[in-house]
Amino acid sequence: MRLQEEAGFEEHQARALVTAFAEGMGEELATKNDLEKTEAALKSDLEKTEAALQGQIVALKSDLEKTETALRSDLEKTEATLRSDLEKMATILRSEMRELEQRMTLRLGAMIAAAVGIIVAVDKLL
Repeated sequence: MRLQEEAGFEEHQARALVTAFAEGMGEELATKNDLEKTEAALKSDLEKTEAALQGQIVALKSDLEKTETALRSDLEKTEATLRSDLEKMATILRSEMRELEQRMTLRLGAMIAAAVGIIVAVDKLL
């Protein structure tokens, strides 16, 4: 025994010291087997957690793709609606511009006719 050889303990002292130490620390000391079991359990838990996370990642990717598809569809519908509304507005604006042009042409014609009438009347008076 090392305690006998290195520290100079008697055999009964060395045995008593080792026994006392083993009894006091026996449940708190881990053996190599204990460590291997703990390592295996941790690896198993880690693998389960990793698999669960992979499943969640796949589900999130799927949800993201669905959301992206829905957003693209909504965007295309909104764009089509805006284009249609703009075309309607442009058509209405063109129509109103034509009406305004016609009214202005009529007013200008009336003003020219009135001016010609005044000129003719002034010419007859002079």
